[in-house]
Amino acid sequence: MRTLKSRTVPALLGLALLASLPAWAGVAEGERAKPIQAGGEKPETVQVQLPEKAAAAAAAPAAAEAPEPAPAPVPRAPVGDEDAPTAIYQQWKALEPHQLIPDKSVFYAATSNYSATKDAFFRSALQGLIAEPEVLEPLLDTWDRMRKGYLHGDGTLSPLQQRRRELEVGLFDEMVKHIDLHAAFALDFVQVQKAGAAAPREAPRFLFVISLPKTERGELRQQELADLMDRFSASQLIDRHYKDNVSNVGAYRIQELKCEELDLEESWAFVENLFLYGRGPGIVEEALKVYQVNKGAGSLQQNPGYASSFGKVGEDANLYLQLDVMNYVKAALNNNPLVARVLGLESEEAQKIRPQLAIGLKVMDGDKAAIKEKWLWRLSQGEQSLGPCKAVSAYLASNNSLFFEAHQFNLADSIKKAASLGGEGEGGPAMLRTLLAGLQSSLGANDQGEVIRRLEPFKGEMAFNFSYIAGGDDLLEMFQPVLALEFNRADLAEVTTTLDKLSAATNLTYQKQQFHGAELYYQLGAIPGADNQGQQAKPLLDVLLGGSGRKDEEKAKGAPFFAGYAIVDVSPQVAGAQTRWFVLFSDSVKALKKAISQSRVQRHSLAQREEFKQLGDNFDEQRSTVAFLDLPRMTEALYRQILPQLARGSTNRAGVLEFLPPENIVVPHLSAMGWAVTMHTEGRMIEVISPTGNLSLLGLVSAFALPKIQAERQLEVSRRIDENIRRISLGLHLYAADFDRFPSRLSDLVPGYVRVEDLAVFESPFKKGAVKRAEDVDDIEKTNLVYLPGRSLQDMSDQIMLFEIRPTGIFAQQEVYRTVHHVLYLDGRVTMVPASNLRQKLKGVRGLPKGIELQQGASVILGDNALSPSSRGGMTASSPAGAAGAAGEGREDPLSGYNFGIGGRPSKK
Repeated sequence: MRTLKSRTVPALLGLALLASLPAWAGVAEGERAKPIQAGGEKPETVQVQLPEKAAAAAAAPAAAEAPEPAPAPVPRAPVGDEDAPTAIYQQWKALEPHQLIPDKSVFYAATSNYSATKDAFFRSALQGLIAEPEVLEPLLDTWDRMRKGYLHGDGTLSPLQQRRRELEVGLFDEMVKHIDLHAAFALDFVQVQKAGAAAPREAPRFLFVISLPKTERGELRQQELADLMDRFSASQLIDRHYKDNVSNVGAYRIQELKCEELDLEESWAFVENLFLYGRGPGIVEEALKVYQVNKGAGSLQQNPGYASSFGKVGEDANLYLQLDVMNYVKAALNNNPLVARVLGLESEEAQKIRPQLAIGLKVMDGDKAAIKEKWLWRLSQGEQSLGPCKAVSAYLASNNSLFFEAHQFNLADSIKKAASLGGEGEGGPAMLRTLLAGLQSSLGANDQGEVIRRLEPFKGEMAFNFSYIAGGDDLLEMFQPVLALEFNRADLAEVTTTLDKLSAATNLTYQKQQFHGAELYYQLGAIPGADNQGQQAKPLLDVLLGGSGRKDEEKAKGAPFFAGYAIVDVSPQVAGAQTRWFVLFSDSVKALKKAISQSRVQRHSLAQREEFKQLGDNFDEQRSTVAFLDLPRMTEALYRQILPQLARGSTNRAGVLEFLPPENIVVPHLSAMGWAVTMHTEGRMIEVISPTGNLSLLGLVSAFALPKIQAERQLEVSRRIDENIRRISLGLHLYAADFDRFPSRLSDLVPGYVRVEDLAVFESPFKKGAVKRAEDVDDIEKTNLVYLPGRSLQDMSDQIMLFEIRPTGIFAQQEVYRTVHHVLYLDGRVTMVPASNLRQKLKGVRGLPKGIELQQGASVILGDNALSPSSRGGMTASSPAGAAGAAGEGREDPLSGYNFGIGGRPSKK
């Protein structure tokens, strides 16, 4: 018997979310769920109803072959005390989902109180942001397209598949309404041997569990769910493709539906206070055997990894998730042993620990509350904490710092560990060897071992922070970074010697200055207006980033190093605190002076900022890393400086910000974000507190804006290619007017009909800048264009002269954008044709180069100024029967390209 196809899993995983998002976003359910209307269009949501008249109207043969609807549920045998009252809810044992979920589940998500979780979300800062119309509208628009995309598929769905999807969405719409308390979802895979197959294959399964309250209301909910499933089953059994079955495991009854044509097996049952719905072979039956026959053996309940993970990150969480990623990570890293060693995957003990990743999410107290997440990451084993990070370096950061991160470290040990990870030829160690070689030369060390010994004084706390100065176009000037490395006061002389040698190796002159009792060293030329004695400063970042436009001869010829550094002591004004010593590095002398000032005027430092202290109080005291991000100010920088600057260099120069929710809508819902890392014997625990959860603001706004931006830019490229081909067409016809024939190759048009400086009209958007000479025009790899020579002026006007290999044309159909090929005909028409139709038109055509293969619907994801093929562009194959044709003269051709899927529709002007 066939099982559920793996390609359906992503769609199935999202069904519950597709059903529940409108309600969570504050949209009335009645507005988004409509029953079937006779003679009307298909509804977006199909209510599950008994067929009755619809069954009578079905085709006679189908009705004749359809089995009788499943009978009403048989009352379950009492479980427990025989003298207990007969009411169902008084017999329930109040089971929790993990007591039935299979131990081998690769993904598990659960909430212990769905209603409380939803209430908590409604008072969170994230919900406040999402509820803003400017944010909610594009979000629901995207969600609607996801829903429609699942309901209607890619145009290749059979009527059986189409109707099944409509029923599925209707079922999950109704199921969500019955969730009050504990709900869980689990996914696993089983080996299935298909008849006639040489080897078994892996089949996915999922189990959805709803907990019913131990009250009369719970008894009513059970009856409602039983009726719902009876209607759902009956609505499918009118079709001869479905078969039903009833089986028992002990005292419990399982109802099953199967459809071999859809590779579908689903089942459901009531077990004490739980309702179980499963998809895949034997999933509900296995859950019941685990509970009743095996007394819980084989369930998550007895998995020590689950118990430990839940105890660390999930006990007080609104939502708990765990993931067994080992097999997938190992498969992805088969060819990257270095990364495998970094993650600790080579340890057999590490591979046995399950789950490898566990996450707990909790909405914190108060109105507009932030979301706290705890991540337990178990892949990297055996790491030891170097002690708790007290964030003393926060006294060096100003109270308006945009970003700060500090963690415990030992520089020499870190380098030795990194050097031991890989062998010859691997990227990481090779880069490290280059760095060590440069340090060896700069320090005059005899070997790399001596280099590492020179770095041993740097241990304790390492920190990085930067402030933001609005204005200007230079990002390096706007974001002023400072790196702080702690060292032992007893090693001051050795540290000073090391710094002197590193600065001297640059072949630049460093000036010494006393500032607030600290020694500050900076390159001449690093302070504007000072006497630089003709020397231009060459900051480290400037050199590493290619000189920021400097000429090659102006770049530093010596070893790169920071433009300035200082040695400073920090004495926190806290009882029992000891003086700590740091070396500060920066390419901004202003930033260095500000850091030194903060250590002397501590009330103006980040360490005294109330938001920073509150975040720290919510983290584990033994954390080895602590970080802070001023998310509101980061948002302002994003909107006012970063995105406008990026937009100026993009194809779509007409304002990326037009597609983003307004700044004054976003900022009021934001607060500071923080995170911390604590090392445990089992792995790393990562805590995150943010108004938007573990989402950077850039990711959040991109989720709303990028689909529209991408569609607009794809349309812009499509228009540009269309114009280029028209210019080529003009050149071809001018050539034909002069010689009474078309050229034998495209390069004949240069320079008489297309100027050399205009060669860009021939270049492929997938290989920007590849066409540099006339001979490049005939290279189809560089142009993406195939020219068919040998045409005469007397040929039929509908003969093809030129076409694209990889399509860049964009055609809109039913709010879905598809990629099609630009085609130039003999009479000068430029149209867009889908790949299947273009293949038909090219059959038997003379002059077609050998080996040409149309790349049907190659995914199109645009970078700043280029179009690049990608296998992850959200496109899926489609061949909609009876679809409308392409634009222009291609209108008679049914589309058969690829669609953009979610987010492919540009905004309406």
